[in-house]
Amino acid sequence: MTQKWYIAGPWFTPRQDEILQMVKAALDHERSPYYSPKDEALFVEGKTFDAKEVFQSNIDAILNCGVVIVITDGKDIGTIFEAGVAYASNIPILYFWCDHGDSPLNLMLAQSGHTVALGMDQLTRDLAIYRDCDESLPRTDYSGKQE
Repeated sequence: MTQKWYIAGPWFTPRQDEILQMVKAALDHERSPYYSPKDEALFVEGKTFDAKEVFQSNIDAILNCGVVIVITDGKDIGTIFEAGVAYASNIPILYFWCDHGDSPLNLMLAQSGHTVALGMDQLTRDLAIYRDCDESLPRTDYSGKQE
């Protein structure tokens, strides 16, 4: 089964955009279709979309996807909002956290996600697992502590 992914993540700094591009490349490698707000419905003042349209477009995309990948690097408030929408809608969440260092993941995020990928190798493995599942997706008990 091919999942339709929603990528929630910031792209406001060069590093944030680099991480977003890594996630998109991994999904492209898996041939998994995805919705990226940066590519699909980006709010730029004076452009085609207005703020309400962008907001609704992103909410609709979350509600119609199979899994949401949430990039936690940068602690972007919009990204965390998207994770909340997914959780409240019973949509599985895969958190991706590259630059974690020794910091634990926030308890609310750790408990709301199906899994937490702490780097590209783990993300690649998780994408393959999610790609090969049908209805019930595996859930990893992630305490928020580094292993």
